[in-house]
Amino acid sequence: MKKKIILISIALLLISAAFLLRILFPGNAFFWPLIYLLPGISALIFGLIWQKKRFILPLSQIVFSICLAFSLAEIYFQKALNSTEILTYKANMDDHIIVDRNGKKLPLFSVNTLGEYRDSLTGIKPNMHGIDRRVRIFYNGSTKIVFEAEYTINFLGFRNVPFHTNTPLEPPLIFFGDSFTFGDGVNDSEVYVNLIAEKLKGQRNVYNFGKSGGSPAEMLFFLQNNVLEKAEVKPEPPGQAYYLIINDHRYRVLGNRTRVQAKTLTKRQKAEILFAYWTRMRLFYRSALFEAICSRFHRDLYITYLKEAEELLQKKYGISLTVIVYPDCMPDLIGELKQAGFRLLYLKDVMPGYIGYHTRKVDLRYEIPYDGHPTPNTHKIIADYLLKHIQQNVESNEIFNKIQ
Repeated sequence: MKKKIILISIALLLISAAFLLRILFPGNAFFWPLIYLLPGISALIFGLIWQKKRFILPLSQIVFSICLAFSLAEIYFQKALNSTEILTYKANMDDHIIVDRNGKKLPLFSVNTLGEYRDSLTGIKPNMHGIDRRVRIFYNGSTKIVFEAEYTINFLGFRNVPFHTNTPLEPPLIFFGDSFTFGDGVNDSEVYVNLIAEKLKGQRNVYNFGKSGGSPAEMLFFLQNNVLEKAEVKPEPPGQAYYLIINDHRYRVLGNRTRVQAKTLTKRQKAEILFAYWTRMRLFYRSALFEAICSRFHRDLYITYLKEAEELLQKKYGISLTVIVYPDCMPDLIGELKQAGFRLLYLKDVMPGYIGYHTRKVDLRYEIPYDGHPTPNTHKIIADYLLKHIQQNVESNEIFNKIQ
């Protein structure tokens, strides 16, 4: 009897250990093989305790085999995805500090923690002018100031772009994207969108609808909520729209915007989203196994939202969409974009030898150390590349108009 109590206690401790590892370290992929294995060992112990009862031991062996298979699969996919190399950190930001910069008293804030503002499409408070000074505390306990950048937010909650005129000579340029387009980590004057606007100096009005943490779901949400009308964009004659994508977008489409846009999806897509959301994003967060299982759901949904946004731009405004592909995008995603018929521009052409985000490393030639967002120099590279493309489009249209 005493031996049985000890074995039961050990089994319960193993289950508790798996539960605590999941709760205490939700962002650490390293523990997932152990989390999968411990309940299996517990099941085997229970089977040995009550092996005289019919089917208990065989059932426990089946459970153990399943848990062992999950654990081994997790190890395999962790090596394949290299997910254990991701550094875990927590952000320490204070929105109540006033700092003195170049003689100006500015509030210290983070664009992600400005609070919900109902009159803004992005939820970010408008007319904010301050410094985003991120201090990240890394796994080894050291504290590093990652970047210090000055942001200006317009009335819609997007980053302000200067040089707008009431009578531009050419149609507008419209940019969508996430923090890479918003410009996390760089000053107003260093964002690639603003560099393009500065070069054009009012010849074409330029708009930045990038949102930190965004995805094609946000882009579609903004368009369906008349962001162009609210920003007083005049798309006549039709302008050009650009969307800068990074590989991480495929995982973001399972967030809040997905539920907002669920009515646009098929029943099968809704079921796949529900499965992927509750497994990969909730129950098995950061598990390499479920990341691999759900990758197709993410990719398909990603393409669906981006295609709907493209069709809405074309149908409602006559604006064509060009997708800017950041070098971290994986071949399977690029293949899907090609198959869907998107116009693609590849930043790998101007960022040779990039070894950054998708390898779980930070390429210091192009990215902010300890952060991964583009440096001011990378924003300049992107701006120069896009300006050449924009100029080529203008020249092509001029030739076409002469022929007509």
